[in-house]
Amino acid sequence: MTLIRLVESKAVQVALRDRQALELAILGRQLAMSRSSSDMDEESGATVIRCTPLSHDRWSVFVDNAVGIIAVADLQIVVEPKIPLEHLIFLFEKANLIPRLDKRPITVSASSTLLELVARWFLSTLEVLFRDDLLHDYREERDAIRVLRGSLDVPGSVGLYYSGRPLFSCFYEQYDADTPLNRLLKAATERLASSGVFPEDLRRRSRLLARRFVGVGTLQHRDPQATTDRRTAVYADAIMLAKLLLAGESRSIESGSRRAWAFLLPTPYAVQSAITKLISEYLSDCTTAHPASISLGAGLTANPDLVFDTFNAVGDVKYKVLDGRWKRDDLYQAVAFACALESSDASILTFARQQRDVPPIATFGQLRITPIAWLADSSLEASIAARLFCEEIKRWLFAVPHENVTDELPASILNT
Repeated sequence: MTLIRLVESKAVQVALRDRQALELAILGRQLAMSRSSSDMDEESGATVIRCTPLSHDRWSVFVDNAVGIIAVADLQIVVEPKIPLEHLIFLFEKANLIPRLDKRPITVSASSTLLELVARWFLSTLEVLFRDDLLHDYREERDAIRVLRGSLDVPGSVGLYYSGRPLFSCFYEQYDADTPLNRLLKAATERLASSGVFPEDLRRRSRLLARRFVGVGTLQHRDPQATTDRRTAVYADAIMLAKLLLAGESRSIESGSRRAWAFLLPTPYAVQSAITKLISEYLSDCTTAHPASISLGAGLTANPDLVFDTFNAVGDVKYKVLDGRWKRDDLYQAVAFACALESSDASILTFARQQRDVPPIATFGQLRITPIAWLADSSLEASIAARLFCEEIKRWLFAVPHENVTDELPASILNT
């Protein structure tokens, strides 16, 4: 088995056979069909996995804004986050996609992947639930039976009689384990058991647990909307992790006796949701920070990620890592949001390895666009990085440091 590690949204050159490249391309197009256009990077087109030939056996492989594992025959590709894994886990927790880590600590090692951590965490949580019996509940059932039960469905029973079937059509309540929450847990367990991207020990654990869902049916359309309440609170962690696993983009293709798998967790929406929530909580003592939809007329709207009401400022969250240069499209979008809000201050909230990778403030007349970066440094604890990030936003809101303001656009923008 050949193992390749790459970083999401960053191309890497690898040795591939033509068949492997073709299977990766097919998987990428299948995954793109399940994505919204807002999650797609402009350069990637209509595919999540892009393979570009470089020579007779060298290919450039690019995975767009998702982390996880891809398996093609004897090749396995581990897609790592563009920011430190500990920081991404912190943000997934803040977005309520995984339980709080202090309730059930997990170890983050250099060889860990977010997807495998979530899968193992889910199975451990599920094993704790199975120490007791699965929760049962009442559900309404309709069936044609020989003995009257519950309430009689008269039209249905008449129809059965004239069709030569001497049965009663009845509505009745059934008390069993076939509930939406149990079906969610079963579906996530079966997905892990059948996925070819996970280690055999994890799949074996999943198969053993899947057999214990006796009397639990298959996942139904409305089951993913199910939530826990006081009576089912013991399920909370397992359901949260199950929904994350089921939301992961999972696809497989058959090619003779060969099978290719992709199991990827999209990252942009989770990161944007987490940062929006984090900033709103941190700045609650001085302003209201929230997403907004601003009408532009002609049926058009501008939808900034954050509007800071007290300061009449706007912020746009970008799950990107700065390299010292402005991204022209991001800059222009921030300008458009500020103009829609009739604001003189806008910020682009993003990530950087170190502070020197953050470009200077850009100005459009009286409008200032300030980049504010979360320090994506693996030596920095995620909670500390979050606090420094929010403090920098607060300083920007109260006073823009004029000495860092440029008089004109950086040359890198004009040359892009």
